[in-house]
Amino acid sequence: MAAAQISYDDELIVSASPNADQAKRTVVITVDGSDASAYAVEWSVQNLLKADDHVVLLHCHQRQRIENDVHAHARQVLQTAVKQLPTGTITTAVSLIADGVGLRLSDKIAELAPDCVVCGTSVSKTAVAKALHGSISDYLVHTCTCAVIVPKAPAATA
Repeated sequence: MAAAQISYDDELIVSASPNADQAKRTVVITVDGSDASAYAVEWSVQNLLKADDHVVLLHCHQRQRIENDVHAHARQVLQTAVKQLPTGTITTAVSLIADGVGLRLSDKIAELAPDCVVCGTSVSKTAVAKALHGSISDYLVHTCTCAVIVPKAPAATA
């Protein structure tokens, strides 16, 4: 995977396929390195993606929580997600930095105008935590103008 280093104030394109404009559909998958986002990618591969789809992987860091090298972490998260995709998938991987992660993802998704969005859900959040901090997947479901799919991972077997 050749990494294009196009840096903006709050955006880094980690990789981009040169033939993205030849895709029939654009599917955005949000990734954050969690098991839920890994399952969202896996679910997409098994149930949604076609060979001629353009997959845009979006990763967003909250500006206040940036550690030492945010782009190194983002590259790791995005490259792990890319490895889950079938070989030859038309892929663009983008890292974003924002004050409000949900709003920034929603804005970028609106700019991309995809056919659908797939995002994981944090089932570990309690109702109180969701009320205080919100849920990115809930936010995207309510703000995106395209279909948003939030696949629920199967319960872990003991």
